[in-house]
Amino acid sequence: MPAAEHLAASQGTSLSALVEGALREMTGRSEGPVEPFADRWLGAFRPAEEDDPRLVALRRKYL
Repeated sequence: MPAAEHLAASQGTSLSALVEGALREMTGRSEGPVEPFADRWLGAFRPAEEDDPRLVALRRKYL
């Protein structure tokens, strides 16, 4: 890690940004605009039914 931190510092960037850039290069993805989370998942989630056992258990635990 010290070598990676030194490399990041010498390039004037954070270690996290250095790793992200390396992963982008390996996967061939550009750094173009990122689609917002809400847009990616719009319509993908459905509300649970009121009698869903998981919903009942979560309500009992957290509410």
